Amino acid sequence: MSLERHRIENISELIAVLKLTPRQIQECFRVLGHMLSTTQDKRGSLLWCVSVASIAMSALRIGRPDAFHKLGTQSFTPIEAIHLLKDELKLQNYDWWFTMFATGQGIAFKEGQTLIDVFKEVGLLSGDADLVPGYFSQWGEGWGRSHESRIRQTHQRIEVLRSFLWSEGKFATEEENSGSVVFEVSEASGIGFDGLDFGVDPFRDGVGDVAVVIGQNVG
Repeated sequence: MSLERHRIENISELIAVLKLTPRQIQECFRVLGHMLSTTQDKRGSLLWCVSVASIAMSALRIGRPDAFHKLGTQSFTPIEAIHLLKDELKLQNYDWWFTMFATGQGIAFKEGQTLIDVFKEVGLLSGDADLVPGYFSQWGEGWGRSHESRIRQTHQRIEVLRSFLWSEGKFATEEENSGSVVFEVSEASGIGFDGLDFGVDPFRDGVGDVAVVIGQNVG
């Protein structure tokens, strides 16, 4: 499966099945605008898995807060996660999203379980597959090969940022200075943003494309 080809389509489908209202979509992308802002010296370093997870988690925070919190606290078992993606949300590429959340450490593994074990458990892999390690390595590069849970980090940042913006009434007034809001939240909460190596340039066009598609669907 091509990771590049499916990104925007999969994000658009996820937001569509969550049935977000135009106002909720605006809120989602406003939070993302703050989240994905960065200092000039870090532009160009955005990791694609981090950016996709940021959009997905922002949308789930509004449309399925139960799933958002379970992913963010790594409380989903593999079976529960595949049920959500395949049977509840009925996502066409549920296996792609499962890989996203599993490799980003948003799904609970049993002690000693590997990614291959988990994929076999949920029926996404049978027998031996020589190409599987290479496929997973592409996702590892997309996450930046961090030892920390990227999904948990994203969950924390969204919660802190939403709380800050609502309490300060900055949802409507801080677009022009979103970078400063992100780092103010980071300092106040003790949760650093630097570790995610956020940069806005590589994904900016993709976010715009998704917004256009969604706007056409709800307009």
